[in-house]
Amino acid sequence: MKFCPHCNNILIPRKNKLFCKVCNEEFDLDLKQKEEFKIVKKIMCDESDSEPIIVKEGQKKENISEEDRKAHEEYFADQDISEE
Repeated sequence: MKFCPHCNNILIPRKNKLFCKVCNEEFDLDLKQKEEFKIVKKIMCDESDSEPIIVKEGQKKENISEEDRKAHEEYFADQDISEE
C-alpha cells in the first residue's frame, strides 16, 4: 500500500500508475510495484445472495410502556415547538 507524498492519502492503482484522488496526481509504478498491485481474485457479490435478517420475538418488544408513552405525549403536547 502506497500513500501520496503530498497529502498522505492512499494511492489507487489506475492505468499502470498510482493515482491520488485528493491531489488529482498520478505517480509512476516501477516493475516491482506493479506486482504488488496486481489483482489476484475478484469476488462478485450480488444482493440477492445475501441472507435475510431475522428478528426474534424478544427483539420485537416495545422499549417504552403504553402508560409512559401516553405521559410523554401529554407532556410534550403542551410544549411550544415553534421555530425561533
